[in-house]
Amino acid sequence: QLRILTFLGTIAGKAHDMVPPPARALAAAARDDDGSAPALGLAANTSTSAIMRWDVSDRIKFELPFRDVLVSVYLDDLLPRLAVLAEHSSQRQAKIAAAEALHSIVLYMIGSARASSAHSPSPYAQLYRHVFPVLLRLAADVDTFTCRLFHPFVIQLIHWFTSSAPDAEDTLALLDAVVDAVSAPSAALRELSAHFLAEFFAWAIKQSSAAHAVANKLQVSALLSQVFALALHPAPFRRLGAANTYLAIYRTFREEPNLVSKYVLAMLSNILATLRLSASDPPGLGTEAKAKRVLKALVRIIRKYESALRAPDPNRLASGYPDLDAALDAIFEACASLPMPARHAAVET
Repeated sequence: QLRILTFLGTIAGKAHDMVPPPARALAAAARDDDGSAPALGLAANTSTSAIMRWDVSDRIKFELPFRDVLVSVYLDDLLPRLAVLAEHSSQRQAKIAAAEALHSIVLYMIGSARASSAHSPSPYAQLYRHVFPVLLRLAADVDTFTCRLFHPFVIQLIHWFTSSAPDAEDTLALLDAVVDAVSAPSAALRELSAHFLAEFFAWAIKQSSAAHAVANKLQVSALLSQVFALALHPAPFRRLGAANTYLAIYRTFREEPNLVSKYVLAMLSNILATLRLSASDPPGLGTEAKAKRVLKALVRIIRKYESALRAPDPNRLASGYPDLDAALDAIFEACASLPMPARHAAVET
């Protein structure tokens, strides 16, 4: 205990940020002076996340020019509180004000990062890891205002970050946030995130100029590798998210011969494994039905590119089948597999 007290004493006035107050204190702080109702429409259990910093250093510097002095204000401490208000406040006026403030701060972050040196690491990577999931949840919010504000904003973010370096921490933070959201318990968030991943996939290909050809390939590879991992995950929601993503990117994927030759047989192997794992999933979840739709879509692509897939391709993923003949053999073997979903799908195929 003495060591803990000594450590907290060295932090001085910032120690309160590390020690959450008891629930009763939070409930009292969330209420008006008369004790009647929460001041901003927040429940007591939503206030704990508002006191935690998202980065150990102040990053978002906003300068206020006055006549005689230039005042620097850091906005980092506002972000957690604004996120909580925008998501959970029951008072619509406070919710809208927080959403608009959060939207403006993120725009300022992107603009200020763009104005800095292109070769320096992003100063906001750690903040983006917390901000992007909030933006995705707000884009799928039931409130009409927040949905209309953040849905196009997330699409604009995808267009912006797919034009940057594929290994940039900002781009990876956005991709990780969308991949996590595509397997969320909320059906609305899952479907919307699958749409966002399809947008990411399409724009990574669309912005494939000669200068960004390598970046384009790495971004597509990063996205598909995460979807492959989701399809083999033991959690049903993860596999459902992978199936939704396959269906969302299908139209763009089928028009890219190079990507088809490299990835489609690996996708086929991947979705057959998903069907084997879906045998124990809850019937109402829909993992098996979505995986069967993906399998039918992949078969249509394979028929279109049959001649190219019979030939060997050195760029073809090692995790998939080497050629179409090996894929057909695997489908025939799946006709005798024990899991019923995989067996029925292979027979139908």
